[in-house]
Amino acid sequence: MTLHSWLCRRELGNGGIPGANDLKSSILRDVYSSFQCIRVWSPMSTVCHTHHGGIFNFDFSLDGSVLVAACERQSLLVFDPHNARLIGSQENAHRDCVNYIRFLDSRLFASCSDDKTVCLWDLRYMKKSIMTLIGHSNWVKNIEYARNLGLLVTSGFDGSICTWDINTNRSTDSVLCNPVFHTSGLMRSRLTPDTEKLIITTTEGYIIVIHNLDLTTLSQDLAGFKPSLYRVMQTRGFALHQAYRYNPLFTRKRNRVELISDFPSGNDAEMIASLDVHPQGWCVASRNTSSDENSEWTCVHDIQGTLDEVKMEEVRQQSPHIEELLSSPVVENEAGAADTGSESSTVSMPQEPELVSLLGDDASVQSVAVRSLGVNRANVDPEESVSAPYVQLGDRVNFIIHSPNVEDGIILMVRRPGAPQTPNVWHMHKNRARLSHYIEEPNVGRGFIKEICFSNDGRLICSPFGSGVRMLAFDRCCHELCDSVPRSPVALQEIAANTNRGGTVVSNKFSPTDALLVTGCLEGKIGFHQPFW
Repeated sequence: MTLHSWLCRRELGNGGIPGANDLKSSILRDVYSSFQCIRVWSPMSTVCHTHHGGIFNFDFSLDGSVLVAACERQSLLVFDPHNARLIGSQENAHRDCVNYIRFLDSRLFASCSDDKTVCLWDLRYMKKSIMTLIGHSNWVKNIEYARNLGLLVTSGFDGSICTWDINTNRSTDSVLCNPVFHTSGLMRSRLTPDTEKLIITTTEGYIIVIHNLDLTTLSQDLAGFKPSLYRVMQTRGFALHQAYRYNPLFTRKRNRVELISDFPSGNDAEMIASLDVHPQGWCVASRNTSSDENSEWTCVHDIQGTLDEVKMEEVRQQSPHIEELLSSPVVENEAGAADTGSESSTVSMPQEPELVSLLGDDASVQSVAVRSLGVNRANVDPEESVSAPYVQLGDRVNFIIHSPNVEDGIILMVRRPGAPQTPNVWHMHKNRARLSHYIEEPNVGRGFIKEICFSNDGRLICSPFGSGVRMLAFDRCCHELCDSVPRSPVALQEIAANTNRGGTVVSNKFSPTDALLVTGCLEGKIGFHQPFW
């Protein structure tokens, strides 16, 4: 069937065509592979805009009618993307290089800079910013907008993620910086489109995902948690009480933490400098550099909920008191025994046993988290209850209770009050394998961040490739991720590659409304790419 025939059938409402999904993927593959650099805007074409430096970032207005570029030398450039014409600029937007642009609606956008500030701009009046936000203590590298809360979310090299209530407070002096999370080595942060997850990349070779995100309680829920310290415990394999006492954060419901640390063989990931989220929030694409800066890789990691998490949610609905037990960090009391933070270290069991463990290896994690809890009925024979291979009887566990309300294999492990404490018992959460796709990149333009981005339909990842870009798909047919989920990590497939004719590419962005891709170079040139037959 030809493309014209397929379009005619769709126009008449004749659906149900056999192989329609494959046909659509084939058509989109042809469209994406035909992208070419149609126009190149050069700073030499205008006398007054020759000193803005490299193009570090782009963003389109929500209606796709305006493009704003963040520049190396303190500047903002405003373009009409349909004809590649410069229509506005601000040469002294910041006191240092501009790193990121984020549109809030069709006319308001925010910019951040190495001068430690965030500025809000109105396209109708670009002579001066309408608001300057001060609160970060180092370079600000990322801006997100939680539309459901009306909060601006920023992150920087000071390791802090901050929220700003810009809609309630209109004057500069009244907009206070609200730090909600801090971690060492923070590089980039992103919100998923539904603002249900916060993804953070680091300079230490791992990704942090915060599920069921609640920005209003994030600082309280994760108070004291140091991901870098926990990662040290995981990699070196020795107990750190300051780390494993936060095991409950990996199993709680609200603001649940997950660490992603699996990368392909040969990829000694260290600095994960670029990050983008799939338009549906299914996965994240990141670009990392090795410790010696000799190799770069683009990797895709799944961030969706797992079967264990679905079962755990069912358990929460059946056991209303479980969240309080799972969310309490283990601390040491004056006597040296473990405590969950409650006033009493003995908790009465309800009529039906409370479930405080997860499936598989995570069950042992929760057994330590509640090892100081007691029960008021101890007539269970432990020898009759042991059915899981990871259960180890000893001083730390006096008996095991099966919960009759859930599927087999989920158990509760507790310690009788007053039982001897085993000092060397400790457990750490094991990271899940999340890697799905990967590809090695050329190491060109060392020392600069190469921004990657998803296409609007999520079928492609566009990645800087020397003096051009590569369009990478999940399979050769350009299927959506949901139709091409691999059983084990596989290589991304190159659909097309084209040059910018302007120098080393470090940034790119797809238009939200048109078949248009823009690329930015270290030399200050901007390429406009469209399908061309």
